[in-house]
Amino acid sequence: MIGRWWPSVLVALAGVVFLVGQLVASNPLVGVAAGGLLLTYAWALSPTFFPSSADLGEARRRAAQGESPVIFWKPGCTYCILLRLKLGVAGRRASWVDSSLDEQARVVVRSVNGGDHTTPTVIFGEQTRTNPDAAWVRSLLR
Repeated sequence: MIGRWWPSVLVALAGVVFLVGQLVASNPLVGVAAGGLLLTYAWALSPTFFPSSADLGEARRRAAQGESPVIFWKPGCTYCILLRLKLGVAGRRASWVDSSLDEQARVVVRSVNGGDHTTPTVIFGEQTRTNPDAAWVRSLLR
């Protein structure tokens, strides 16, 4: 479980160290600006940036019935972060499944990606796309 947090923790630590270093060097504006950016990036890398992971069975049922897409993601995935940012508030209507926590989710992701654990992978009805365009995903959200 802690492994999911390492990228976020390391970036946050770098942000704090940079902030303190700039404050000591009498560059508070640079320290606050860059430190703030690093702390924001640390938050985006963390599991808290995404909605709570949905139950895989329920998420797949909703996707099969055309209710909402299933978006498989994992912490630290740059493309997952970009998709989440591009979807904005509308992204909350999707079922986000953390494939780093759920073995069955990993199996599903690997089965549609030639054995690779590539995210984000989106399933909706009979459609599956890996690293899809945000406009396509947004069109599936109701």
